[in-house]
Amino acid sequence: MNDFEPGEVGWLERGRQRDMHRPTLIHYLGLFVTILFGVAGGILLANWIAVNVAQVPEGTLAEQASYVTSRIGSELNTAYKQATAKVKGQPGTED
Repeated sequence: MNDFEPGEVGWLERGRQRDMHRPTLIHYLGLFVTILFGVAGGILLANWIAVNVAQVPEGTLAEQASYVTSRIGSELNTAYKQATAKVKGQPGTED
């Protein structure tokens, strides 16, 4: 089989041996550096998102939720006391 004659299976599938590109150390080093910078950039981006974007200022959401639940709880307690006082015929007691 001759590499220079078209129509033969070896030439069609593989091409000539001299024309095939073989990876060298520089190609592998470039691939390593690209992957290294990609991973490092992803880690830095994840840390930045965790610090600046994902965190809610401390206490604000928890304080607001606590205030709302205590306010609703006290209003429900007052309404319950008024309703039970009305049923028993006693004057309403308020906190």
